[in-house]
Amino acid sequence: MSSQQQAFTINGLVDTNKNVWQNAEKLAAASAAWLTWDPWTFQYGVVINKPTASTRSFTDNNIIGSITVSEIPFEELYNSCEIKFPNSDIRDRADYIRYDEPVANRFDYEPDNKLTIEFDFVNNSIQADVIAITELKQSRLTKTVSFTTDFQNLDLAPGDVIDITNEYFDWTAKEFRIVEITQTDTEAGEIFVDIVAVEYSDDTYNYNDLTKLTRTVGNGIPAVKNNTNVQTVSDETVGTQVGRALATDAGKTAITDGGVPVYNSLDLGFSTTTVDTALNSPTGTFGATLQTVAVKNLQIIFEGPYGVVDYDVYVDEVQESRDYVGACPITLTLDYSADNVTYTTQRSVYKEYTGNDHVFNITDAEAGYHRVTAQGVNTLTLDQDVPASITSNKAVVDITGFAAQTLNPSGDAATISFVTLE
Repeated sequence: MSSQQQAFTINGLVDTNKNVWQNAEKLAAASAAWLTWDPWTFQYGVVINKPTASTRSFTDNNIIGSITVSEIPFEELYNSCEIKFPNSDIRDRADYIRYDEPVANRFDYEPDNKLTIEFDFVNNSIQADVIAITELKQSRLTKTVSFTTDFQNLDLAPGDVIDITNEYFDWTAKEFRIVEITQTDTEAGEIFVDIVAVEYSDDTYNYNDLTKLTRTVGNGIPAVKNNTNVQTVSDETVGTQVGRALATDAGKTAITDGGVPVYNSLDLGFSTTTVDTALNSPTGTFGATLQTVAVKNLQIIFEGPYGVVDYDVYVDEVQESRDYVGACPITLTLDYSADNVTYTTQRSVYKEYTGNDHVFNITDAEAGYHRVTAQGVNTLTLDQDVPASITSNKAVVDITGFAAQTLNPSGDAATISFVTLE
């Protein structure tokens, strides 16, 4: 026999000057839910914002055509959320709760960006805290996908969680939540289903260590969450203590064993000479190796090279030598070894002239050696005219040389950064 448990309580005054839809949306948002329209039943419904298992898997076998992926720009990511609500502890006076994304979860050089929400129907601090955490974590899931499938998926609805496996995007059962689904009928009698979905993660609903803060009325002293001066002094004190601990191996071990993540980073630059020599040799490579203990996450960031690329191409069956300025076509390879002797390839990425950076993310990286190498490619795929006598690889032209001339502010033609989260 199943049972239900109340998670949220609605408490507030409904503004009758607003229309029904506006008030319904506010009531749903205060309950960590959203309204939706089911095109198959022709009814409105409510989707509860809660952990949901995937109900359908998609691969190249049931996706028609391409997958379109869009992402929220880096500078638009939210990293804090503030909710204004009437708190029942202080006789429904206006109160604020702010949740900040931990620094360890933010990207390097990520600008501060606060999400502000105001609720009329939430007067419980824990409920406000849960909504703030959920909204902020979901806003940092940046990917939106859209694709087309066939009529066999007509039973899906907004709110359903699906998973996608795609070799090009390096996805294995990556989960998304459907936000829009549309049926398209063709003149030939075919039925297609267009799906738009946003990135999904169970971690969005992790509310560990939530604590209800007690408010008092009329003492003139704001609570710590609303007292900027007290927060500043506390942050400085804690920061000083953590800084002293990180200065010693014993202190760092104590922090890591206590479940507090510790970042380490290593940045390596490569000169123009090194890059040119490697890329202009048929077997030349350049790269770097990092030895680590077992870490929660290892991020390897490769940037460059960007310069002049010389190539031969056929135009009207006549060979011509040309060049372009852009990212140099290379193959990036990530290898792993437990003993620094025998290496196995973990991933290999081919990078064309359209981009000159790549990030490898390894979750729960094993102790050992991680090596990244870059090697120039000998051919480049372009649509060009070639002699009729050539019967294969008609769109492939020969790369004849590289000249990595563009340097970053540090004077490097290429860089590799290793960032570990212990």
